[in-house]
Amino acid sequence: MKKVLFIMMLGLMLSFSYSQCDANGDGDLDVLDVIEEVNCILDDCWENQENYQGILGYWMIDRFNIQSYNDISITFEATVMCGESLGGGNPTSGLYYFDENMEVSLISIDESYCYQNEIDISNLEVQYTEPYQYFGDSVLFSGLERDIIFIDENNLVLRFLIFPGDDSPSPADFQIYTYNYHRVTIAND
Repeated sequence: MKKVLFIMMLGLMLSFSYSQCDANGDGDLDVLDVIEEVNCILDDCWENQENYQGILGYWMIDRFNIQSYNDISITFEATVMCGESLGGGNPTSGLYYFDENMEVSLISIDESYCYQNEIDISNLEVQYTEPYQYFGDSVLFSGLERDIIFIDENNLVLRFLIFPGDDSPSPADFQIYTYNYHRVTIAND
């Protein structure tokens, strides 16, 4: 009885702390979300490292695609390859490192590294390191939750949606970004 009471109290406390937690991802906040959270607690799901082993390692940006929408109509679409720029900005290139301590680092690379499968990072600069969260079908870092569209031993595709604010230069109602990465082996690490 005490165990049931403890789980109910824990659920009640979590509901006030994380009131918008759609634990099962069905779009509804209901008792099924509470059951999902209780099962997570009982199964030590936050400690299960098997769930995120696939994303660990170094991933180089190959390309990204942006689609801007007003209502349901595409108003702008572009694909930018590694080493290219969009609108005269900095060239798209970067190497992300997801480590087992749940931290992600962005390592600055120039376009000469694009599409290589093995690189030497001894002279490269880490732009930033921050915590990430892995949810099985998505990963959260830099304030954005990215859906994992595809992942295997060598390829990763992440997609996220943004809603430009009123002060944004973009006239879009929303934008969808899709990033394609390939796994990189590190020489001289």
